[in-house]
Amino acid sequence: MRFAGWMLAGLVVYVGYGRSHSRLARGGTREPAAVRDAEEAAGAREAPPR
Repeated sequence: MRFAGWMLAGLVVYVGYGRSHSRLARGGTREPAAVRDAEEAAGAREAPPR
């Protein structure tokens, strides 16, 4: 029973820390930075002439 109590306390701390330090909680996006940077780089280039 004591193990279950400590396990529950640890889980609460783990989830609370994760939520407060996540990118989404800080207003970030769901996509990784590499994907976002690649899309921005692709959009910054002009289309080649035909």
